[in-house]
Amino acid sequence: MFVDMIIFLLDLLLGLSKAIVDSDVANAWREAKNNGKNFEKDFCRDNFLSMKGLYGIAEQRTQFVKLLREAGFLNEQRKKTTTTKQKKKVATVEKTGSNGGEIPKPRGGVPVFVNEDNEDDEEDEDEEKKPVWESANRHAKNVRLLKACLVAGLYPNVSRVESVNMNVQSSGNRGRSNTTSNIVSGSSQPPPKLKYLAEDTGKEAPIQIHPSSINAKAKQFPTRWLVYHERVQTASIFMRDCTSVTPYQLLLFGGKIDVQHSAGTIRMDGWATFEANARIGVLLKEIRAALDGLLREKIENPEAEENARGETIVTTILQLLNSEAASSL
Repeated sequence: MFVDMIIFLLDLLLGLSKAIVDSDVANAWREAKNNGKNFEKDFCRDNFLSMKGLYGIAEQRTQFVKLLREAGFLNEQRKKTTTTKQKKKVATVEKTGSNGGEIPKPRGGVPVFVNEDNEDDEEDEDEEKKPVWESANRHAKNVRLLKACLVAGLYPNVSRVESVNMNVQSSGNRGRSNTTSNIVSGSSQPPPKLKYLAEDTGKEAPIQIHPSSINAKAKQFPTRWLVYHERVQTASIFMRDCTSVTPYQLLLFGGKIDVQHSAGTIRMDGWATFEANARIGVLLKEIRAALDGLLREKIENPEAEENARGETIVTTILQLLNSEAASSL
């Protein structure tokens, strides 16, 4: 249920639903929930959302925070730093004698609290009320990073779009790729053919999107790759709950990559092939190795604080994901 809803929410953000395309669904629901039960019900009804599913997401988020804390990846021990309130309220008393001469003050001075404006007090109080894990969730609205995390969690559940028409023919926009939405549906053209790598044979096999999936009527995808939650077999082989992903998302968080220098390609697990020069392939391997090392260090020493090296690795990955064209093949 959790993965289903996450993929659904991602597709909402990418344009599949016009109801709340520009908002963070989970946070919008929380705001409605805080305004009362009637507001919450109206929000879910107006945006075609399952209240039960949203509560499931909230519960899963709580459990995930707990797991991260227990693993040492989420340190909720606040650092003893001086707040704005303390900086403005603490003063050193300097007493002056009647003759104008300064009376020596005690070593370190005497801290006294002075009543000043309450503006900064309120800011600090609001800051203290926020859960500490929110700082670790600062990239939550980065959809490209969220999809990369889906790749990391769901791989090798990946399929390739055999035929993809990137040129959406529309008046005034001929020849341009559609990058504002995840899929194009409702046209007369047949759905694209999809393939996946069968684990039992090691060969490609056809796969279809399950009729219950939000992407079941898709005729075009902005990329050649889809990641899915589960695969089922009835009359045919179907995948449920899929969403499009880009090469960088796969190459950084997917399977083992092999740089083929002479061919100018990168192969992942001997199956998925991407056109790229050797320099890019080597760089991607080095970034993956650096990220693996960073995670290993954190697992071995959960109390270790964030450092410049770790921040550089994360920033580099974010820059790569954000710089990739939305319609990249």
